[in-house]
Amino acid sequence: MERAGPASTQPGRHPDTLGIYSVDDFAATLDELRRAHGFSLSVLSRHTGIPRSTLHTYLTGRSLPPAWQLDRIVIALGVPENDLRQWAEARERVEAIWRATQSRSPASATARLAADIAELRSGLDHAIRDSHEQTQPLMRSEHVYIGPDRRISRVDITQTVVARTDGARLHVRILMPSNGLQASAVKLRPGVGCQAADTVPQTHGSATAFPIIFDAPLRAGQTHHVEYSLDYSGAWRPLTAESPPPANEVGCLFDAMSPPLEFRVQFSGEHQPCDVRQIYLSHPDGPEERIRDLDLDLELCAHMFVARPCAGCHGIRWAWPA
Repeated sequence: MERAGPASTQPGRHPDTLGIYSVDDFAATLDELRRAHGFSLSVLSRHTGIPRSTLHTYLTGRSLPPAWQLDRIVIALGVPENDLRQWAEARERVEAIWRATQSRSPASATARLAADIAELRSGLDHAIRDSHEQTQPLMRSEHVYIGPDRRISRVDITQTVVARTDGARLHVRILMPSNGLQASAVKLRPGVGCQAADTVPQTHGSATAFPIIFDAPLRAGQTHHVEYSLDYSGAWRPLTAESPPPANEVGCLFDAMSPPLEFRVQFSGEHQPCDVRQIYLSHPDGPEERIRDLDLDLELCAHMFVARPCAGCHGIRWAWPA
């Protein structure tokens, strides 16, 4: 899914802050507001008490203004008081994404993670191992559905890849183990850009891999859009008194810097979680870094976006009320 940049401002209107996801977006939109208001940097400096050189760093994307200075700037530029929260939320969103993008896992954890993934791939079928060299991901979006039993019922995946070589025909989705999940019973449902036939997963140790086979071989440099689902219904062991606790985490694992990741988790109306947050771990068993708290929207969805995920685990965690 491509994201449109900040919309242009017409006279008498304020720019839309909902399209702001990066420091550059933030700076461009704030500068657009300044120009629409007819203020030079010197005039804006007089109205806000902020040095002209400092304002210049904010409006050129060299840094984010602190919250108290942002309020001064947008008020001076005519933003009504009831719209200040939109600017504050845009700033918080940009800062959270920047933190997730700029954080770097310790070298030892990164090396260990890369070794773990390499070991996993080495045990899989030759064609699946080769998929890592056949294609390179450009974008990934996932929509996870949590069922009434508080476990994953389905995951819808949208992904764009580019072929590294002529004849590229697949990439791989790897499922990591989860308490109570029979990964081999998860069903792949191919969609746009995939072969219609069901694909048999391959297992190695505790992990399961699904080859996502394209509907036609690709040429080197060709981009390809795929959509598919993983159906978890029937893959969970029956609930008993000794059953493990219900799911409270979803995420993606990367062994190197990766392209943009969008993640949505949709909860059923029967059970609503608490303490929902975006998290990062340098290794699956490493300590949690809390990126930001997440609110559920009207569809009971939690949403996160990471512009350039670094090596490690990026995801969403929550708790269930007692």
